[in-house]
Amino acid sequence: MHAYELGRKLEALSEQARSNLSGVESTQAEARRLQLVLKQQMAILYQQMASMLLKESPHISDMANVQTFLDKLQQEISQSRQAVQRGEKEIESQRFELQGLYEEINLLENERNRQLQQSADVQLAMQMMVKSGNDTDLQENHHNELMVETASKLTEYRQHPLFTFLLKKNYGQPDYVTWPLLRNLDSWLARHTNYLNNAANYRMLLALQKESSCRLLQSKNQAEQLTKEYQQHVQVVEDKLKLPQLLPQLYLKLSAAEKGLAAMQQKIRNQQNKLREYAQGEGETYTHIATQLSAQMALLPLDKLDLLVAKTATPDDDHLLEELRKLKREENLVEENRYQYDLEAELAQRRVAAANELENQFSVQGYDNPIYEYQWGWSDKPEEIFENYLSGAISLKTVLHKLDMITRRLPPPPTPASASSGSWGNSYSRSRSSNGGFGSSSSSSSSSPSGGGGFSTSSSTGGSGFRTTDSF
Repeated sequence: MHAYELGRKLEALSEQARSNLSGVESTQAEARRLQLVLKQQMAILYQQMASMLLKESPHISDMANVQTFLDKLQQEISQSRQAVQRGEKEIESQRFELQGLYEEINLLENERNRQLQQSADVQLAMQMMVKSGNDTDLQENHHNELMVETASKLTEYRQHPLFTFLLKKNYGQPDYVTWPLLRNLDSWLARHTNYLNNAANYRMLLALQKESSCRLLQSKNQAEQLTKEYQQHVQVVEDKLKLPQLLPQLYLKLSAAEKGLAAMQQKIRNQQNKLREYAQGEGETYTHIATQLSAQMALLPLDKLDLLVAKTATPDDDHLLEELRKLKREENLVEENRYQYDLEAELAQRRVAAANELENQFSVQGYDNPIYEYQWGWSDKPEEIFENYLSGAISLKTVLHKLDMITRRLPPPPTPASASSGSWGNSYSRSRSSNGGFGSSSSSSSSSPSGGGGFSTSSSTGGSGFRTTDSF
């Protein structure tokens, strides 16, 4: 399974979790709306009962204005639901379009790779490029080891004052000139410090550094040249398949489709946020209605109302009171259901947060890198593992550990024709350095002089220092 396929599964998982949360929150919003309707009906009953009992009260106003706000709230909830449903259908269509683009791109690239594999010249060029890269890595390792060892030895020489004194005077060299008396003194110092042998070792170390640098530069130049030759073979195949013209257009379409999908997903999130506000009793419309109802309910003399209803001769207020009790029972039932919806919403929110975190870590940790594929076992199903994580049965760390265990690196692909910078050789070199490819070696031993792979740095006792005849 390619990284982008697993990424789409995670994206679909997150979308499904958000869709489920949106459905629960929509139900919550409907329950809250029903609560407001019941409160409005009870307020009307209170008003009617109060009108019969308290004709003198001028503070109970008409409640028709509240119905306008309730209608507006119901309309906004319905519009948000419809927008979410339309957005989900549009997302499915855009995902289908993306899948088609991915398949078309993969078809072209697979055909290019197939023709490259069938060409003996291309395969030979690739083998030579890879071998040259391995040799360059090995040469660079030897060079770095040699530079460290020689730098340590050269520092020892340069820290000895008598040696540096004679070295600056070019003692022992053809251009050495001084007075006879000073010549005798210099000769005595040279014999005392075994200068001639140490100077020979010193110059040998400098020559080793220079020669190793030259060989490393030659190896890198050769690797770059072989990479260019291989890329030329790739370019011939790509030109034959017209990839330089087709792939950039497909990638532009792919980019536009991904941006459109992201924009539609954002629109759905905005509508889901509105439904969440309604479900949580927030938002301007809901707040206005709640304020109107609370203000009018506060004006009613509820405690006196219950006492007076039993004393009146007319049965009208008794019927109103019975209806009021019925509405109270319905309100209690709605409140119980809303409590269950709140629990379901909390669980759905945790699933959304977990799905978003998994999708985010999949991207942040680099699991969506197209150089990876995931080899699931016959008994492994990604849907079951992700569902166990969303339900809290396993942790995010366990899921990521499972992905690490089944992650495999794809063979190095040739550079796409649409690449704007860099080269296949450079990216392949980064891949080698991060995963130990191309046969890099950490051995401190060097190759023989006839092998051309570095210089001997072993001392006579088997160590890593250079042979000297005097340790000062």
